[in-house]
Amino acid sequence: MNNTVRPRSYSLPHTRPVREYVGWPVALALAAAGCGVLPDVTVTAQGDTITSEGGGSVTLAVELSHKPLAALDVYAVSSSTREASVSGPVHIDQINWSAQHGIVVTGEDDLLSDGDVAYEVSVFARLSHPPGSPAEQVAVFRFVNRDDDAPEFQGLGDLPGGAPRATSAR
Repeated sequence: MNNTVRPRSYSLPHTRPVREYVGWPVALALAAAGCGVLPDVTVTAQGDTITSEGGGSVTLAVELSHKPLAALDVYAVSSSTREASVSGPVHIDQINWSAQHGIVVTGEDDLLSDGDVAYEVSVFARLSHPPGSPAEQVAVFRFVNRDDDAPEFQGLGDLPGGAPRATSAR
């Protein structure tokens, strides 16, 4: 009998595919117990998904479906860092998994009179160890960053009854 342990890819109920180096007995025990390596991650926006250039923010609440077998990190990425920043990753382990966790999305002042700008915030989860574990996208939120800059004066054409800004000579 060969004692070499070979990696196998398989899925446990309610989990993502994992690479198991211990063998099938452990996998079957985990499946029978209904445990997964990565629990389901639920992310909920606390309020409207509207930020403002004045620093208005929204908290994304992070919850797990059950106690994780391994620590994981949940983090968010903004599609436009000019419009919004996100707080650092949330580290969730077997001790703090049932506590409230949050990621804060804060509007950034871009100093442009660009009107209200839409952007997205994507939330990812990954195992903390080994470093460099692949991340899985768990949620995407559509946000709007409210502009606080006054529109620039472009000429009399901007005023009611004003003349056009530019004319062409023929």
